[in-house]
Amino acid sequence: MIILMSSVLVDVDHYLYYFFKSKSFNLKKSFNYFYKGEFGEKKLLFVFHTVEFWVILLIAGLYLHVLFYFLIGVMFHMFLDLFNIKPKKLSLVHHLIKKHKNPEEDEQ
Repeated sequence: MIILMSSVLVDVDHYLYYFFKSKSFNLKKSFNYFYKGEFGEKKLLFVFHTVEFWVILLIAGLYLHVLFYFLIGVMFHMFLDLFNIKPKKLSLVHHLIKKHKNPEEDEQ
């Protein structure tokens, strides 16, 4: 059950992005924003979809086993994302370094 829940809950970062961008709590509008591609061609970074988050889960899962099952759900989710949306940004560190070198870059 934890694996199933985590494979869905990992997308909460999409909702958080929508909330901070639009200041709206509307879950349906948030879903439409991403599902219908209303965000355009921007390559967005979602924290729970990054390699760094997975490593943190892996290390924490060594001490708290429930988090290891959570990681399995996240990996399942990412496996499906690779076939459906082909995410472009998978590393927070890489994104921050690139942003530092090109500060004028607008979420690309």
